[in-house]
Amino acid sequence: MYFNEEQIKTFFKKAADHFNECEFFFDALSPMGMKIAKKQVLKKGGMGMSMEDGWGLKPVLSLEQWDKRIRVIRSFPMSKGMKKGIALQFKIMGAITDMLGVCSMVHMRIGSSR
Repeated sequence: MYFNEEQIKTFFKKAADHFNECEFFFDALSPMGMKIAKKQVLKKGGMGMSMEDGWGLKPVLSLEQWDKRIRVIRSFPMSKGMKKGIALQFKIMGAITDMLGVCSMVHMRIGSSR
């Protein structure tokens, strides 16, 4: 949420230029997730980020269009598998955000061949 699309694209392309193969695991907000995060977290939390900054990823497979060396291995909802040991309100909130595709975990591979 702190970088724009061009900054992220440049980072992954430079990683592809530097490493023959590597993998990344990261969380990604959808455009809706960005709106929620900016309103709820950044603005109310007093963080110094502009409401115009950042970038929301949707669909996740669009990453593969940036460079032929990029391949999305898997993506899954952020809250998946995190239901045990948390309060009911957070379980409900996690289920809703998972259904809406607000935040995902992404496993991406960079390599010379697909």
